[in-house]
Amino acid sequence: MIMQYQDKINHFLTFWRKKTGIDAKLANTAAQLGVDCVLDIRNGHHIALKFKTQLTMEDISLFHALKHILDERHYLLVILSDRITENTTRVLMEANLNFFVSDDYASLALPSFTYVYCMMKKPVIKRSEPTEHTVFAGRGSRLCRILLSDHGKKWRQTELVQASGLNKGYVSILMKKMVDEQYVHQINRHYSVVDFNRFLDDWTHVYHFQRFHAQQYYAIAGRDYLDCVNKTAEILNLNKQPFAFTGWTAAAMRSAYMEPPTVMAYVTELPPPTSGLFPVQSNGNVFLAVPSDMGRLQQLQTVNDLPLVCDVQAYLDLLKMPGRAIDQAEHYREKLMS
Repeated sequence: MIMQYQDKINHFLTFWRKKTGIDAKLANTAAQLGVDCVLDIRNGHHIALKFKTQLTMEDISLFHALKHILDERHYLLVILSDRITENTTRVLMEANLNFFVSDDYASLALPSFTYVYCMMKKPVIKRSEPTEHTVFAGRGSRLCRILLSDHGKKWRQTELVQASGLNKGYVSILMKKMVDEQYVHQINRHYSVVDFNRFLDDWTHVYHFQRFHAQQYYAIAGRDYLDCVNKTAEILNLNKQPFAFTGWTAAAMRSAYMEPPTVMAYVTELPPPTSGLFPVQSNGNVFLAVPSDMGRLQQLQTVNDLPLVCDVQAYLDLLKMPGRAIDQAEHYREKLMS
């Protein structure tokens, strides 16, 4: 048994014995099978346990292949994890993969043991649900973006005022709300994030991508996607207005998972029609938007001399886009924000 997985394996063992009444003992065949632990059941069956701290969409195909190998050898795969997102959970269940996070977040279908347990339930959180009237509303989201972009830092209120561009009184009110909602700790005059994942997940519930003052699709010719990105940047630089790439383009620069369909950027104003970008009604390969709050252009980063929104902003935007953008969002979070 790998020592760092011992607590999770012991937790599963306790759960298993309590729910089934069937005894299990550890076997010595785990290394040969490419898993972390094997349980021998008294009726001659075997459960192979594989641990992954935070399971993502990228892991599912690998576990699906492992399941087929184990099935041929009469071992039943159960994936242990500390965290699985709702979207990944859905795909796991569609792929008939067993997983266990906790007593009330598991999906196990083990007919060989005449036992089926499948319970999808979120843990009860003793606090109010996030709404648009909490700390995520309007310009208040600037503080969320700042705190989550550097969630290991201890911030003073004066630093948050300067970074956000908000007045001191408004920041003070918002930080009190964040403390009350248990998003941040306050120790003396410093604030720090309590739980990055909970904070970000709550924001995703109320975030609206399409809150723009203006938006427009454009057409541009290029050899490939990166060439279109660079040409768009050249045109926007000539316009001499701040801008930053987000969504698919930020993902392509930071952690690509699939072929991006559109060049995407936030701008402070749309470029004139004579700029070299040609406005189209739909099916353009460039999308520009003037956000309702310019805080989306704060906490910028630069990759290959291209300005990008912060990772938190890119993730939020991808998560709210149609199609397979959610898969790219999950990959982005796993690689850059876990």
